[in-house]
Amino acid sequence: MEPERLQPAVAAIAVTMTVQVVHSLAILAIPLMLPAAAAELGIQSRFAGPFTAMAYACCMVSGLLVASIIARTGALTLTVLASLIAAFGLAAFSGGSAGWTIAAALLLGMGYGVITPASAAILAGRVPQRMFGLVFSLKQTGVPIGFGLAGLAVPRLVEGIGWRSASLLLASILVVLAVVLLPFRRHLDQEAGSSTPSMSNPVRPFLTIVRSRQLRTLCLGSAAYLAAQACLGTFLVLYMIDILGLSMTEAGAYLALAQGAGIGARLVAGFLADRLAERFTLLAVLGGISTAGIVGTVAVAPAWSSMAISLACITYGIGALGWNGVMIAEVARWAPRGQVGAISAVSGAITYSGAVIGPAAYAVLVGLVSYRQAFLVVAGIVGSAAIALLRQATHSGRDSDDG
Repeated sequence: MEPERLQPAVAAIAVTMTVQVVHSLAILAIPLMLPAAAAELGIQSRFAGPFTAMAYACCMVSGLLVASIIARTGALTLTVLASLIAAFGLAAFSGGSAGWTIAAALLLGMGYGVITPASAAILAGRVPQRMFGLVFSLKQTGVPIGFGLAGLAVPRLVEGIGWRSASLLLASILVVLAVVLLPFRRHLDQEAGSSTPSMSNPVRPFLTIVRSRQLRTLCLGSAAYLAAQACLGTFLVLYMIDILGLSMTEAGAYLALAQGAGIGARLVAGFLADRLAERFTLLAVLGGISTAGIVGTVAVAPAWSSMAISLACITYGIGALGWNGVMIAEVARWAPRGQVGAISAVSGAITYSGAVIGPAAYAVLVGLVSYRQAFLVVAGIVGSAAIALLRQATHSGRDSDDG
């Protein structure tokens, strides 16, 4: 990379990754606090499923809205506003009722839906396309880092200061983030390289996705993959508490282990993606690993050693978390020039449908059958998506590639 482009690229990567870490921690915090708060709220702990579904439904809505305003408002300005909205969400949870919990889901989701398209718009014009895979994967390591920090810190905060105070503390971190981001607005709100489109509504980028076989396959595949990822973050701790009889802290540690494996997987996947002629095969392989990890998690039993349980969690984490950066970078590659922000926003909305439907359906299946059978349904969906991506790989060699 040319020296004159290095400094703005590094600043963009640092800012977007930090934002991703904090918002990922925030959106997972309440599902992790529900086992301690459920009795006082008058709900069951598996309300974590509907909570996550509501949050990601708002992600879809805010993502679509961002598609039409990101050029006029500025990507980083929207990120600052998203951080303040998410802070209000965590503060609302401390209100201590089912109604305030629903409000928290809506506000957290509204904030989280802005992050991916805003980050794509910031990065796409400041990073060479040949480095998209690694850079987008590096930025997306913020998700497992944030989830891992949540798994380690939130249960301890709840045990140490209570769930209400923990929620307010996390809200204050988001406010601090918003303040810290303000000095960067002048540089990162600019449309570097004309990466952000000027579109009045999200219909045009949606039609672009529908008409493109590559973008269509990527969006549907990412929705399926995100369902597995959302179920990992939302239900692994509950699964291990209810099925294995582990404490909240022990179960949180296994979640953190899975997230840690996902961090390494994202970096390796991003490194490989920039060196491959096509990336659909890599995405299919990650889906296969995710399927195997889910099946391994289903097989976990109280008699298993901690090493065996850890291996199942690591495999699930590698597959369920390793794909995001490569997928987002691939969407940016196939997006028409000057439309990366809008295409990423609508693509993100489609992707988040997996996190809406997945946890909600999982919670229903747990009530009807069991945790294990619900996980097997998720494995089947992810495996089917992996096959579709592998089929696309056979066509991609005949398609033009701007990378």
